Amino acid sequence: MCTELISSLSPLKKSQFPLMVYQIGEKFRDEMNPRFGLMRSRQFLMKDMYSFSTDIDSSRETYQKICGVYERIFGKELQLNSDLIKVEADSGVHGGHISHEYHLKSNLDEDFVNSCPSCSSFNKSDSSSCPQCSSKTSRIQSVEIGHTFHLGTKYSEALGAKFQGKPLDMCCFGIGVTRLLPATVDLLSTSEKALRLPRAIAPFDGVIIVKKSLMSNVIVEMTSSSASRYLKGGILLDDRIEMSPGRRIHDANRLGIPFIMVLANETERSLVTQKPVIEVFTTHPKTDEPVSQGSMTLDRFVTFVQSSLYGTGGHHLDHSHVLDELGGSH
Repeated sequence: MCTELISSLSPLKKSQFPLMVYQIGEKFRDEMNPRFGLMRSRQFLMKDMYSFSTDIDSSRETYQKICGVYERIFGKELQLNSDLIKVEADSGVHGGHISHEYHLKSNLDEDFVNSCPSCSSFNKSDSSSCPQCSSKTSRIQSVEIGHTFHLGTKYSEALGAKFQGKPLDMCCFGIGVTRLLPATVDLLSTSEKALRLPRAIAPFDGVIIVKKSLMSNVIVEMTSSSASRYLKGGILLDDRIEMSPGRRIHDANRLGIPFIMVLANETERSLVTQKPVIEVFTTHPKTDEPVSQGSMTLDRFVTFVQSSLYGTGGHHLDHSHVLDELGGSH
């Protein structure tokens, strides 16, 4: 569809290349063996992007650039770097020059990659020896979450997507959005006691748990305002005052909300000092218990959040910049 769209456009200028178009939509597949819930189903959400370049060198450059963006999204933004495996793969029916799969380690028998301890490479070969150094490999259970292809001119030539009479050189890139959710839950959650997700896709960045007697106190709004400055993924106000703060902390931990702010007895006692404090808990990947960070003033809490998210002098991944690199502005 995207190739036909490009072929139907009026003559394009050289300055418009590389041209990138993407879509996020539902797909349907005649899956013979649906299993593991959302992991392998007949209906799923997919992000596809196609790039069009005027020559093979420019296309290779685009391919490497977007592969780099994928590695940043999976590795840095979703904080899956230590469990992310990029492996060269067979292009299969898609054809083309080269392709790569992106896998996460998994406890499910869904897919696999071979790991070579000698040269630290990965491959998808059926052989038990490394194709690079001939050492014995070990098999790692995994799940594929993304795939990239350098397609060449196979489809542009067939569908008439050309520039100055020559077929455009194409790449395509895909992320399994639906599959990414169960894949990360399987990887980061250690038990059924608590859900763990990357902060970027957690239901909320933070939750504020308020004791009944403090619900109308200005400290609630002050806490929400301070937290919202840096926790852009949304703040949940848990105002179920009929439940104890401890029970609500338990529920927040089960949901895997990264930052848990509690306004209860310690906050109430601190109000008379004119330096109110809140209790802070955090949740972390591959654990099932919340970690107490103690009590802190709101200024100290803001500093703590900054340090937790970006480190000392660190930088976070700018979402608008990623969208721009993915072709959102093209």
